[in-house]
Amino acid sequence: GARVFEVRGPAAEAPETVVIVSAGRDGEAPAAAAAARATCSCRLKGHCKHVAAALWALAQEEDRADQVHREAPELTAVAAGQPRRGSAQRRRDALEQRLERRTIDELKKYLKLNGQLLGGTKLELIRRVADGVLFGAVPMCPVCHGHLHPDEDAAPSSGGPPAVVYRCRKTNRDREPCGYQVAAQDLERRPF
Repeated sequence: GARVFEVRGPAAEAPETVVIVSAGRDGEAPAAAAAARATCSCRLKGHCKHVAAALWALAQEEDRADQVHREAPELTAVAAGQPRRGSAQRRRDALEQRLERRTIDELKKYLKLNGQLLGGTKLELIRRVADGVLFGAVPMCPVCHGHLHPDEDAAPSSGGPPAVVYRCRKTNRDREPCGYQVAAQDLERRPF
């Protein structure tokens, strides 16, 4: 079926209408399956922040459904004995698969519209776009307004898997590094 979203921007702008046709294949997250079949009333006709906002709303619905399943598994019909992958990881994988069809210029356009880092290989750009759509845009450094880069912490305090830390790599005129860093769980993301 088709879902229609009315996406409102700043107060002065008229709302945009987004139509998402969600007919996902087996095992594919509905929000990710709908990414290629979304249209918008804005000038970009579908490859825009309005579609990203509508997909984000669909992802939130899926998260709520997964939460209901975790809290009351007897309410949902799940095949017994099959391991479940995290819903966010499934959506990310499906979205990355869809984004592989996009050109580097299209991926950079998505990132530029959201003030994100533009450098890297196509795979890095795909991961950055998927991460932004699902979890929100990474903010700028609050100290120097540079880009924050994800970096795995080599020495996690818990002894478990490496923790992701976002670091600012910008230097000032005297070539001194900014030095700002924040843990991924403490990072306040903004809408993509």
